[in-house]
Amino acid sequence: MDLCSADPVADVLARIFKRDKVTSWRGTASDLCKVALQLEKDGQQLPADFPRSAGRLGDHLRRRSSVIKRFGFDVQRERTTSSRLLDIKLSTPATPEKWLAECVGQERSPRGADSKDGQSEPKPISKRHLHKETQ
Repeated sequence: MDLCSADPVADVLARIFKRDKVTSWRGTASDLCKVALQLEKDGQQLPADFPRSAGRLGDHLRRRSSVIKRFGFDVQRERTTSSRLLDIKLSTPATPEKWLAECVGQERSPRGADSKDGQSEPKPISKRHLHKETQ
């Protein structure tokens, strides 16, 4: 199971951040909805339960902010006189690129493929990594 498959918005955020090679995004819920729907136009299927309107997307981000934060995205809201902005940052420490690759299920080289004899030897998984997957 992909790390982000438990939340459709976290899944789509991971794909957007990976595609655009960014660690932050800023705009309105309407802007984010348009960016997400562009993924679909580019041939990537969105999760069936992804909120397809700006209102529902904003509600989802507000109601499930703690869940989305567990997947490595920090969502802040800012209200101006003319709009309600979202400031989304990748809050996962270490290497965001590796985490995003895992989150969207991209194929990676097997663990231990760089061993001396060419055989793949499994490397131990850190407790931090295990904790993140089980939450």
